[in-house]
Formats: sequence, structure tokens, C-alpha cells
Amino acid sequence: MKYYFRKKAEEPLRQQEEFNRILLENHFDGIIACDSNMKLILFNNTAREWQGVDIRDIPPQEWSSYYDLYDAEGVTILSTEQIPLVRAFNGELINQVGMTIKAKNQKMRYVNASGGAF
Repeated sequence: MKYYFRKKAEEPLRQQEEFNRILLENHFDGIIACDSNMKLILFNNTAREWQGVDIRDIPPQEWSSYYDLYDAEGVTILSTEQIPLVRAFNGELINQVGMTIKAKNQKMRYVNASGGAF
């Protein structure tokens, strides 16, 4: 009997998680997130399209070169400390920070990054 009630209670949670996953995956903004170890755990469809690559388990020190992240002018590759996700991870509230993505075989994209740690 106990198993039945637990299973019944878990179903709405599973449905909500699936709904949230679909919303994030199909959002028109690129959404990228990392866990408490700075491992990338979310790279939605838009982010993959912009980057021209999928999520990869690499350290933050390699993000700029792998994901082709440059300053707002598109000239200087971002240092690890300048990457908006790293800045947010370190406690900074990021609001409309300009940067450029120069992904291979993709058009250059100017983006404004926003985010924070939670």
C-alpha cells in the first residue's frame, strides 16, 4: 500500500520535470548551466546551434577555445575569469554582459549573457 501512494505522489513531480526540460530545451535563448563542480550539465538546443557543438565534459579553462568565446568586439578570446558562466559561478550577478561566439562553420554571434548562481 505504501508503494502505491509513493508512486502516485511521484508522478506529478516527474511530469513537472519533463515539462521544465522541454521548456528549457526549446527556449529561443541559449541556456547553459553547470553544477557545483563547474561541470556543464545543460546546453539547450539554441546553445548547441550557436556553438556548432554539443556539451563536452571539459574544464572551464578550455571553454573559451572549445566553444569559441570572444570579447564583445570579437577580437580577444575570453580568459576563464571573463566567461560569464564562470563569473556567475563565483557569485557575480551577470546582467547583459556582451560577448561574441565565433563558432566554426557558423556566423559570428553577438550575445548578451545574464545569469547568477543559485
